[in-house]
Amino acid sequence: MSKADQYESAGATPTSTPDVRLSQRSKVLKEGQRILVVEDCPSFRKLAVRRLTDEGYHVHAAADGEEALRMAETLLPDLIILDVDMPVMDGFAACRKLKESPFAGDTPVVFISSDESTGQILRGFAHGGVDYIAKSAAPEELMARVRVHLEMGNLQRALQRNLVQAESSRELLSRANTNLRRRNTELSEFTHVASRDLQEPVRKLISFSKLLRRDLGENLPERAAKDLDFITEEAERMRILVKDLLALQRAGQSTMRCGPVALADCVAQAVDVLTQSIGQTGAEIICESLPEVTGDAALLTQLYQNLIDNALKFTVPGRKPSVRLTAKNVGGAWVMQVQDNGIGIKPEFAEEIFAPFKRLHGRGEYPGSGIGLAVCRTNVERHGGRIWVESGEHGGAVFSFMIPQLPASRSRRIEECVGAAG
Repeated sequence: MSKADQYESAGATPTSTPDVRLSQRSKVLKEGQRILVVEDCPSFRKLAVRRLTDEGYHVHAAADGEEALRMAETLLPDLIILDVDMPVMDGFAACRKLKESPFAGDTPVVFISSDESTGQILRGFAHGGVDYIAKSAAPEELMARVRVHLEMGNLQRALQRNLVQAESSRELLSRANTNLRRRNTELSEFTHVASRDLQEPVRKLISFSKLLRRDLGENLPERAAKDLDFITEEAERMRILVKDLLALQRAGQSTMRCGPVALADCVAQAVDVLTQSIGQTGAEIICESLPEVTGDAALLTQLYQNLIDNALKFTVPGRKPSVRLTAKNVGGAWVMQVQDNGIGIKPEFAEEIFAPFKRLHGRGEYPGSGIGLAVCRTNVERHGGRIWVESGEHGGAVFSFMIPQLPASRSRRIEECVGAAG
């Protein structure tokens, strides 16, 4: 039986019906897909076109290489089935010209030939073919390989589209990040300048309020004395607010100087700064064994200072403040905790208290500007960690912060990057 007869017989049997398990998927894949069959044997060409058309493809045929080149320019096929054994221009030469064409350079080429020798097959791949099928193969094999190569082409085109979209998204994200960095820099500079320029007027307001009280002496009317007290108190509150605002700005912009840091030393320095507040409240500070971490000593000291100061502020009336500092290693990262016996915090406020200027109580109840915990979060995040708060088992609050254990090489990279950003 000739090859054409074999294809004729195959087209008349139930085997020509697509596998029902793939029918729905095949309809989607085949829709609009174009195949160019290049074959000099009229009967084989006709039967191949009919069989592929029955499978649902849009099939076009060429009788030789020159005709194939002309058709490829207008057809832009998704797959080319190319006979090797053609006169004038054989399949290998035709493939070379197709690959040089701007219209079919990326189109996969499947060679078909009656020559099944290894050398001929290797020549086919060397000339740019994606497959080589012997004409003695069953028609179902040709159909199966056609499906595979068209699906691969679909996947490659989808991947290319995704890559283009990803590159476009990357460029948009890069521009957005550049704009965001610029705006953050401008905002930081404005905050620094505005806060610095406010310091002197506020200082003078406080000083002249005190001078005015002294100049007026004991004859100052009671109402005027209250007004002066109010002016002085509000000016002092503004002074603290400006100072804390500058601290927040410095926490996010200062150059980090990373290295080995003994957290026990950071706690000692923080307690030394808070000596007066600790003495006034009679607080008990319990510091258990703390590790050495890689980080910026100044930022970590400020972190402990703000957390201990927070514990000294939000106390239960009549209860002696107690602050316990601990640490534990969890999955390769150090988790430090600062636990107090104060008023605690409701779970619904556990995240928002780290926002700048966020206060859960009136100024008359507890002092502060609402900046301290925001500085804590900034300092921890600059170390690649995170900070959170939970209610204590027996009341009070437990502030926890995580500092990753970084290899020296990575800590240097973080220091360089953050330093450059600062």
